[in-house]
Order: sequence, then structure tokens, then C-alpha cells
Amino acid sequence: MKKASLKAGKSIHQMFLDDQDDTPAGKPGGIAPITQAEIKSAWRKKRRRLVSAMLAKGQVQTAEDFHDAALLFRHGESADDYLLAHILAVDAVIKGDDKSKFLAAATLDRYLQFINKPQVFGTQYAPLTPVQPATAAGNVGVFKGRIWTHMPFDEQVLPDALRHDYCVPDLEQQKKKLSYLERRILSW
Repeated sequence: MKKASLKAGKSIHQMFLDDQDDTPAGKPGGIAPITQAEIKSAWRKKRRRLVSAMLAKGQVQTAEDFHDAALLFRHGESADDYLLAHILAVDAVIKGDDKSKFLAAATLDRYLQFINKPQVFGTQYAPLTPVQPATAAGNVGVFKGRIWTHMPFDEQVLPDALRHDYCVPDLEQQKKKLSYLERRILSW
């Protein structure tokens, strides 16, 4: 596997696109081999360091820059990464990027779960069962043999009207999504 070296001059958007290419979920096979996962993790850390340096120099300026930077930190590894992702997504919204509303909600939920608190929007779905290796015939990736949940989740903190303000589905739609995931799994 060959990867272009990361340079400080690379745009945040290009780093975001590279990061998305490194995301195996939903792609054939679903989970990268461990050596690839370790390499991709190193690339992601380097991208976050570069964006942190750009933030410190005031080089992150547009709503799109803040949105893309938030997505890079959303793939972080620490509470600080997820909290920064949330702050960057909120800044993108303030700068006029409405598509970052959901990202602001999702990064807050991810941060809360990482610090062992229940999410409040209900954006984070996680497997209750470990990933099963995809088979050669019928390669279904990350969904194979998994049961999903979005607990811990404090459904009472926010009303559905506020969820809608952040482009997050209401509780009834979230329950339908969980049911859909279960049916999809059982049909494989």
C-alpha cells in the first residue's frame, strides 16, 4: 500500500478526503487488516497534528475548513479529540455551514460516550457483538453477525424538536433505524 506523504501545505479538505479513504466501514471487507489499521491510525494522528498546527496559526478560516477539521478529529482517539471535533463543528455552523449541525450533535454524543456519560442526541450506534470476519462469498463487512445499540442514551435530556434543529432523527425514527439494522443483519 502506497500513500502520499502528509505535508503541512496540504489543504484541510484534501486531508479530510484522505481520511475518508482510510475509513473501512461500509466498504468491501469492512475491517482493514491490523497492519493497515495501524498504518492508517498513524496517518490520522499526523493529519490531526497538522490541523492542530494550522489552528494555532489561524489558518483554519472557512466553514468548510472547520467542518473538515471536525471530521478529522471525530476519527480521533481521545476525549480531547472528540471535544475539539465538537467545538470545530459548532464553529462551522456559526460560520454558516448548516450541514455541520448533525456533526456538532454527533461529536457531542461521541465525546459524552467516551467519558462514560450517556449520549443525548442519539447519533452513536455501536455493536453489542464483536466483528465477525467477512466471508469470501457474501462479503457483508461490518454488519455481519452484529447486533447494534445506541445505549447508553439519555432520551429525556433533549426534546425531539431540538434534535430536529440539529438534523438528528427523532426518537421514533431512531428506533426504526435500530430495527432496520437488526432486520438487515438477520436477513444475511
